[in-house]
Amino acid sequence: MKTARRLPAELEGRPFTVAEAGRAGVTAKRLRHRSLTALGRGIRSKGSTKELPLSVRVRPFIEVNDGCAASHLTAAELSSLPCRRQKEAQQMYHVIRPEGAAHLNRPHVMVHRMKLYEDEVTVLDGIPITTPERTWLDLAEMLSVDELVVAGDSCVRVPSWRAEICRCVVWRTSSG
Repeated sequence: MKTARRLPAELEGRPFTVAEAGRAGVTAKRLRHRSLTALGRGIRSKGSTKELPLSVRVRPFIEVNDGCAASHLTAAELSSLPCRRQKEAQQMYHVIRPEGAAHLNRPHVMVHRMKLYEDEVTVLDGIPITTPERTWLDLAEMLSVDELVVAGDSCVRVPSWRAEICRCVVWRTSSG
């Protein structure tokens, strides 16, 4: 059995789309080699992706689906809103798709088809995600009231340099 050609450096160690691989000069035959894992239609990876940051893991799933954005627990984690992800949900990516768009059935992707306005999507590190306000609204169906209050508080909190200075002063005076 022949050894597979090396992937271009920009595709090593992360999931990628078949379109990305094509632009990098990877042949269709190489994409079918058993050294690559199909993570879904049009998405490949060499090796495990469990240890990679969420933004790296979810990017190809958003890129292969036009009009989609990361939402719910995925958007909350990407935008650092406090909410616990259940262990079994950590390999699932929540994606929102505008209502009326074609149905999606992909492994690892939980698709939510809802009305989605342009001002409810922002881009974070090159990934379209729902805004914190929209994410909070979407989380209302998944979280307890206490968890939702914590996430809401985080949405409206405005970091302030005065607050940081006060916190440091209080910590220094109380710690001795």
